[in-house]
Amino acid sequence: MQVKFYQNSLKLDEKTKNYLEQKVQKLQKYLNHRVTIAEIEIVQDKKGYFRVEIQLRTPGQRFIGDETGQTIEAACDLACDELATQIKRTLNKKRTLKKRAQLSLKKKFSIDKSARF
Repeated sequence: MQVKFYQNSLKLDEKTKNYLEQKVQKLQKYLNHRVTIAEIEIVQDKKGYFRVEIQLRTPGQRFIGDETGQTIEAACDLACDELATQIKRTLNKKRTLKKRAQLSLKKKFSIDKSARF
C-alpha cells in the first residue's frame, strides 16, 4: 500500500507520520489487504484545530473519512473510526445481497413446495 501525505505549511515529524501510517494499516484487515493507495490530508485552521481527511482507494471503491480535532492524533483516530464503520457497512450490504440472491435461487429451484427455507 502506498501512503501519501498532503499538508500545507505543516511540518510533520517521523513519530506522527508513523502513527498515522499504523492507523491506516489497521484498516486493511477489513478489506483483505486490497487497499492500493491511502491519501492523508492534514490542514490546520485559524483557530488551531486540525482537520484530517483520509482516503482509501481500492479497486472499484473509495472510502473517505474526514474529522476535526484539537490534535492531529485525535482527528486521525476519529477519521479512522469513521472509515471503519463505512467499510463494515459496505461489506455487510454486500453479504446481505449475496444471501438474498442465494435464497431466491433456492426457492426457484426447490423440488418440494412444502420444503422449509
